[in-house]
Amino acid sequence: MFPVNIQRHDVIRNTVFRLRTKEGDYIHAEYTAKIGFDEEGNFLRTHCVFQDITERITTEEALEESEEQYKAIFNSSLNAILVTDDLGKYTAVNKAATETLRVFRKRDALHECG
Repeated sequence: MFPVNIQRHDVIRNTVFRLRTKEGDYIHAEYTAKIGFDEEGNFLRTHCVFQDITERITTEEALEESEEQYKAIFNSSLNAILVTDDLGKYTAVNKAATETLRVFRKRDALHECG
């Protein structure tokens, strides 16, 4: 992918892929590349910047898993859960709250998490 992709475009930005290190571990890398041409349009050089983004990818995956767990608990709880913003406006209400309190309706711009 890498060599073919850059030959077809002048600039490649923020392309993410996995690399295997010489120790045998895998990392997530992001690269940005630009191909240099001379005045006649002939290839001169390629400029590439690689960045190890393994920690960022790992953090994003953990956050996504945590959000899924939160949504599952929020939506399946038998207890009424109401979430408000700093002004006291309800931003989320679970199904148990709508059934238990019978105050909120779907059309009231309140939503179940997810």
